[in-house]
Formats: sequence, C-alpha cells, structure tokens
Amino acid sequence: MKNVTIPTFNRRMKIVLGQFGMVRWGNRDGWNFDAQPQFTEWFNCRDSFHYAWDHGKGKAFFYAWDYEAVSGLIHKVESKLNLTFRSKIRPCDWQRVSWVKPCGFWRRQPMRMSLFSILMRVAMHYKGDIEAAFEGDPYAQTTKDAINYFMDGHCRYVGDLTGWYQQFDTRLLKHNKQTLEQLLKRSNHLGEIKLAFFG
Repeated sequence: MKNVTIPTFNRRMKIVLGQFGMVRWGNRDGWNFDAQPQFTEWFNCRDSFHYAWDHGKGKAFFYAWDYEAVSGLIHKVESKLNLTFRSKIRPCDWQRVSWVKPCGFWRRQPMRMSLFSILMRVAMHYKGDIEAAFEGDPYAQTTKDAINYFMDGHCRYVGDLTGWYQQFDTRLLKHNKQTLEQLLKRSNHLGEIKLAFFG
C-alpha cells in the first residue's frame, strides 16, 4: 500500500499526536484555486476541526495517530453497522499519521461526522479491545448511551445541533428534557444490529 503524502510548507514542523489535518489549497498570501494542495492546517481541538470540516468541501483528512489502530477501530465499527461502502484509511509519509476518507454514511450528516471524529480519539486507546478503547475516551464515556443506541441501528439524527457531545452528553440530555428516541431514528438501510460497547 502506497503511503499518502501530506502537503506542507515545512517538513520539520512538529505534529502533535491526536491532531486533525485539513488540506488547504493555494498559498498563505493568496488563493489560487487552480493550484495543487499547498499545505495542511492542523487542529488540536476536535470541535474546531469539525466546524472547519462542516464549512468546507473536503472528503478526506489526516489524523495524527497510528494507521493500524485507526483502521482497525473504524473497520470494527463499520462492520457492526453492516455498511456496504466503507471508509478508506491509509498510512502517510509521516510516521504515526493516517489519511482518512470517511464513507458517505458518515459524511451524510454533520452529527455523524462529529461522532466519527470522536472515533478518531477512541482509536488512540484501541489495542484490539473495542470496549476498552471506548471506555478510555471521555467523550465516548459521557455519551455512551447515545453511542449504543446509534450502534443499534438508530443512525438518523433529526435534531438541530451538529456536535455529538453537545447533544448527547447524558447530563445535557436530561437538562434539556430530550430523549434518544426523539433524536435518533432507525435508518432503513441498516439491518438489525445488536451491540453494546459498554455491556
């Protein structure tokens, strides 16, 4: 498998593990939309990345973590969801950076993409045990009821927000007097899925 090249101005730039990277076109002084991708903008904050992704037109991004862990976790999740078309994940020319192209299922709704970005964080704890990986991430922990409900086939979000944590944190759901049944509906294209990450 050929490694993906990361566009950047300074190859000596330090990438922090857990960062998200989005390719920017043109250059820093002016935009040339006929040009090749020139540099990669890196985000420490998952929410900032999600906002930029939601307002951009990209279909792939970089994530600063091991290819084996990222691809292994996403493969297991998408297998449990029984997705026909799967996300594409490849190693990069920089050590411990993965190129990630979420499949259409995730890109179809901003809320799903928000969950997908949480899965990137979960991958940092993945060593073959999917439940242990989810237990190691604070965003997954505080939204575990919603993740289980989502993985049970209720994948169509009908609310107004775009952030998974802001919508499905257990305390916020209770405070806003909302239920998972109101916000997540069963997707017709998914079969019966039985999974409980947290037992």
